[in-house]
Amino acid sequence: MIVPVSHSKTTGSLRTWEPVPFFAQKPSVRSNRPTLPIRRTSLEIVQTLTVSESHPAIDGTQFRHILGHFLTGVTIITSIEEATGEPVGLAASSFTSVSMDPPLVLFCAAKSSSSWPKISASGRYCVNILGDDHEHLSRQFSGKGDKFAGVKWHADASGAPVFDDALAWIDCSIQDEFDGGDHVIVVGRVLALGDRGHGGPLAYYRGGYGALKA
Repeated sequence: MIVPVSHSKTTGSLRTWEPVPFFAQKPSVRSNRPTLPIRRTSLEIVQTLTVSESHPAIDGTQFRHILGHFLTGVTIITSIEEATGEPVGLAASSFTSVSMDPPLVLFCAAKSSSSWPKISASGRYCVNILGDDHEHLSRQFSGKGDKFAGVKWHADASGAPVFDDALAWIDCSIQDEFDGGDHVIVVGRVLALGDRGHGGPLAYYRGGYGALKA
């Protein structure tokens, strides 16, 4: 688990957390419930994500507040717009690995995002995992204006922008897109990946940024 610790250096609004080993884990229990079929194309409806009208309404403000207690990292999803050849990107904290064989990852993009349709049309993207020195990039890509101002990057396997100083990066082609309410769930096939070999991740918790102390 993560526990707050005092600042070890001047970081402005940056908070610091220290990981604590978790030793006791219960063995997994095999479920007797039938396995749900895997949806492999964006044309199929993911029924498990459809909210029934019989379910109680959840207040949006409370939903965001409660889910904010889940500590995440921060990524910048980048690509190249096909029509203009210009780089595009968006910030995303909803990112996770899916499979090792084949190597798959996913992230969630808001349907209201102006950058997502351009990324989708390109069929490729790069996940740039931000380090604890990249809070400014998270804010920059979450806002308007020239998101790539001052950002040094290069292209790898897919041609999508890889930040030169990203903590780590994962280059992907889009394998599937699924409907997820007001978001799109994007599954990517990993083409290449790497890291810079030093530094810690940028953490996001309850609307604020922080760092993890090793």
